[in-house]
Amino acid sequence: MNKYSEIVENFGPFFVKVLSELAKERNLSSDRFEKLKKSDALKVVVLAPFLAQAEYAEMFAYANLSILLTAANFPQIFNPTKDISLETRATMVLQNIKPFAKDKKALKICEKALIAISYKDHLHDIDKDKKESKFNPLFEEKNKIKYEKLFNSIFAELEKYKTLSKHLDMSNLKGNNPGFWMS
Repeated sequence: MNKYSEIVENFGPFFVKVLSELAKERNLSSDRFEKLKKSDALKVVVLAPFLAQAEYAEMFAYANLSILLTAANFPQIFNPTKDISLETRATMVLQNIKPFAKDKKALKICEKALIAISYKDHLHDIDKDKKESKFNPLFEEKNKIKYEKLFNSIFAELEKYKTLSKHLDMSNLKGNNPGFWMS
C-alpha cells in the first residue's frame, strides 16, 4: 500500500472532482463535461501520476488534464504531422512525470494505454480525415497493420494491469472507440 492507494482505489470521484474544477474554470458546458467524463484518455492522464507514485502527483493530475483539455479546445494546434509518431504524440503529455515517478512500470503502462487510445482515435477518424485532407498515420496500409498489431499487444497487457484497466471502458477501447474526446 502506498500513499496514493486511496485515490487509486476511489478514482472515479477524484477524477470527477478534478475534471469539474477545470471545466468550471474553462466555462465548459454541462454537455461537454458529461462527454469528457467518459474519456479514457483523460482518466489515464489524471490517474498516471498516482499509479506511478510520482512526487507531486496531484499537481501533475491537474496539469496534465489541463493540457489535454487545451488540446480538445484547440485541435488545430495539435494536428498530427508526419514528423511526430503516433506513439510520441500520444505519450507527450506524460513526459513531465518521468523524473518524479517511483514506479516506472506503471507509468509505462499508462503511456501504452494512451497509445492504444490514440490508435483507436485515428482509426475512428480515418474517413473524416481523408475528406478534410488532414494527415492520419493510418492512411498508409503498413502503418495500419503495424499499429493494429501494437494495439492488440497493448490491449492484452492492459487487461492484465487491473489497477488501470478497471477504471477504463475496455469494451469501448476494443470496439470502435471514438477516441480521446468522446465526440
